[in-house]
Formats: sequence, structure tokens, C-alpha cells
Amino acid sequence: MNQKPKIILEKLNHRDADCIGIRFEKDFSLISEVRQIPGVRFSKTNTCWYIPNSSGALNMILEKVSHKAWVDYSALRKDESHSIKQSSKLVPPTRACPAEYIEQLDRMRYSPNTKKNYVNLFSRFINYFAEKDIDQISEDHINGYMKYLLATKKVSASTQNQAI
Repeated sequence: MNQKPKIILEKLNHRDADCIGIRFEKDFSLISEVRQIPGVRFSKTNTCWYIPNSSGALNMILEKVSHKAWVDYSALRKDESHSIKQSSKLVPPTRACPAEYIEQLDRMRYSPNTKKNYVNLFSRFINYFAEKDIDQISEDHINGYMKYLLATKKVSASTQNQAI
């Protein structure tokens, strides 16, 4: 018996917009179905399909793909305040990219899109080590972060090179 593939929907913040991430193993018939969802796009940064999170977005996704795959949207229903209460430690505030880094990118004359990507990647990096001061991040921490990107986030080679 042929089992249906699985699609996982998740909360995603992409380019400062609340979105729904659509993740699944590469399957060309599923890709063709997902592409028919109005407003859907592929994020190279997050390596998933996404759609702006608006009223009716979940229904549009389910309408297009539920006949082809099992859809797990439990991550969309989780109450964020509930998950914070369950955690034993408080969620630290998000740190912004240091101005010195942005100035260095300006001096190197990177294009606006390249700067935007590098600032995004660097912000993710420093927030991965939110409990550490930036000056305390060692080479071992950096190597651990790169392993995390490869093993857990499963980023592309291009994204890995940009993160480096």
C-alpha cells in the first residue's frame, strides 16, 4: 500500500512578515500542487515553501494539498504563551545585528540584497547564542553552529557559505 507523503505546516517569520511555512520531502507532484496555492513562494533562506499568514491561508493550503498528503498543522495551533510557561527558562530578547558589522558591509560595497542576507544570517547566529556575550563566542561555538545548520536546519551549500 502506498502511503501518502507528509506536509508539516509551521509558523514562519520571513522578511519581517508572519507566514506559514510548508515543509515536505522533495516530491515533484506535491511541488506542483503547492505552486497552485495563491501567493505561495519558495524561501531559499528557510528552505521551504511559504504563504503569508492571513485568514483563510490555512484553508487554501488544505484545499490544495490534503488530497495528496497528510497535513500536520499542529504547530500553528500552539499557544506561544503556553509554550513559554512550560519552558524552564525565559526566552531572551532578540539581539539586533551590531552596527559595526553593517558598516563593514557598507565599506565592502555589498549590494543591498547581499547586505540584507548577511545581516539576517548574522542576527540568527548571535541569537543562537543569546545567553552568551558576542565577545565570548569561540571557534568551537562557531563550528557547533555550522553543524546545527547542516544537521538540524539542513541548509543548502549556498546558505552554509553565506553563514560562514
